[in-house]
Amino acid sequence: MEANIDEVYLDGAYDAQTCYDGLLERDIYPIIPPPRNAVSWYWEQPGDADDYPRNQFIERIDEIGRAEWKKEIGYHRRSLSETAMFRYKIIFGSQHYSRSLETQTQENHSIK
Repeated sequence: MEANIDEVYLDGAYDAQTCYDGLLERDIYPIIPPPRNAVSWYWEQPGDADDYPRNQFIERIDEIGRAEWKKEIGYHRRSLSETAMFRYKIIFGSQHYSRSLETQTQENHSIK
């Protein structure tokens, strides 16, 4: 099963240039909250990467605050998916023996 992914919501542990760059190379827009003491990244001189997503986030957070920024971009949707995965693991367990989605589905149906 394949799906097009346009954007991802990740927690602050993924605030690394390699993560941003890897996602951007795949045309996936990363939404990762920068740390509270974050400074803008640049390539050769300050200001040369103002359109980089992380730098835009820092600027917007400075303008409206972190809580408002999270509301504005819908960051709290990430917690909904985490809650869904938690519930799934409670019901079906945290490990599958099967590797494909089809056989994992069959495996879930066999749980009593």
